[in-house]
Amino acid sequence: DGPAPIGPSRYHSDFLELGLLGRGGGGEVVKVRNRLDRRLYAVKKILLESEKGRFAKVAAEHNRKLRREVTTISRMTHKNIVRYYQAWVE
Repeated sequence: DGPAPIGPSRYHSDFLELGLLGRGGGGEVVKVRNRLDRRLYAVKKILLESEKGRFAKVAAEHNRKLRREVTTISRMTHKNIVRYYQAWVE
């Protein structure tokens, strides 16, 4: 955990964005091509809330739930669930 790294974006350096697949309350999913292995992936982009200011506690709880979702999904294996590869914060 902690602040996003300052510098080049891993997302932009590793992936070429090809288009929007869907959008919802939890963020958006985009179709990308990995620049190294040339494979297609779906990337779910979620905005974390700022944990500073008046709503810091609410934001921290929201972000904790999002991180818990990532952890839960990373452990799942099911034919109706898209395979999870990795997560990172920018």
